[in-house]
Amino acid sequence: MDNNLLKTIMSRLTTMSEAETALNGVNVSIRDLQGNVRPVNNILGELASKWTSLSDEQRQNLGVNCSRLSR
Repeated sequence: MDNNLLKTIMSRLTTMSEAETALNGVNVSIRDLQGNVRPVNNILGELASKWTSLSDEQRQNLGVNCSRLSR
């Protein structure tokens, strides 16, 4: 994977309200109890552990809202 693409994804996960809302919708918080942004590898690890239990619609919603791609 291109390093710039990975950096973009990491940035979008932690700075876009749409991404935060989508992640919260599947019970993955980007913030810790103090309101600080969690490390991206922790966010992605938690999402990965839930990925197979998500519906196709939830996966698509996450992909669109976390990458800012149009449907």
